[in-house]
Amino acid sequence: MSEVTWAADSAASAIKPGEFGKFEIIVGQLPADTGELTFKAVQTYSNQDVVRWIETQTPGGPEPDHPAPVLQLTAPSSSEGASPTTQPATGAKTPTVTTSVVKKSEVDSARTISIIAIIFGALGLLLAGFTLGTRWRTAS
Repeated sequence: MSEVTWAADSAASAIKPGEFGKFEIIVGQLPADTGELTFKAVQTYSNQDVVRWIETQTPGGPEPDHPAPVLQLTAPSSSEGASPTTQPATGAKTPTVTTSVVKKSEVDSARTISIIAIIFGALGLLLAGFTLGTRWRTAS
């Protein structure tokens, strides 16, 4: 197989502006004769606008406007205790696809909550330092 297509089942399940879609695939044996795989992608919107994520990075050159995703391949780890795969390394595998959508507002909310938590933590440390400093002076 050399092509994978993801399509929304309906307008309600489509990725909306401001949302992010994560697309995963599981494949069979990866090639041993290359250090990377390039996945050229064509994205078609509901209004039929098309963005071609097919441009490759030239060494030392500027990053392209629509770069093709690149997967860097590395040798498998041979360390002891490595957990075995659930499928054999060779033979036919059934490709599986999973998708998820994360709204930009959810990312922004998480970031806001994190900032608030850091501020309260810093205030707590200042209050604790002030309290300890006051007790130390009154004890002397």
